[in-house]
Amino acid sequence: MAAPMTVNEKSKLPKVLIIVLIVILLMTTMVFGYIAFNSSGPNFDINKLIKPNKEEDVLLNEFVVNLKSENNRKNYLKLQIALMCNEESDKAIIESNVNKIRDRVVNILLDKTSSDILEGDNIKNLKGELKEEINLALKDELVKEVYITDLVVQ
Repeated sequence: MAAPMTVNEKSKLPKVLIIVLIVILLMTTMVFGYIAFNSSGPNFDINKLIKPNKEEDVLLNEFVVNLKSENNRKNYLKLQIALMCNEESDKAIIESNVNKIRDRVVNILLDKTSSDILEGDNIKNLKGELKEEINLALKDELVKEVYITDLVVQ
């Protein structure tokens, strides 16, 4: 027969039972948590909340202009640019004001010499000047960037 339990053994039994129940409860919680978060139910997509920054480009027709003469040399410039904006509505505004934009671009280019365009960081400066003047023509900061897609100076 089994020997009767002592007082010390009787007090250890409830502590062991409580520890075993806590471990079982924790394991059950972890299993249900794993199932709940990895189920194929409706998923939360953070990308739907964040509006992606969509870029729109407007490619303008080619510009061919005579440059300002330099040392009695006549040069011409062939240039094509694309205007980048952020919204479809901005693109529509730009497309509806193409004549204003082309006028500003031509006036800027007619005032340049070939060295004004080809030397140093002048292309970067030209792009900044074009962006500023185009936005002035549009009376809003719609154009975020000017891309030169074709450039020939002769």
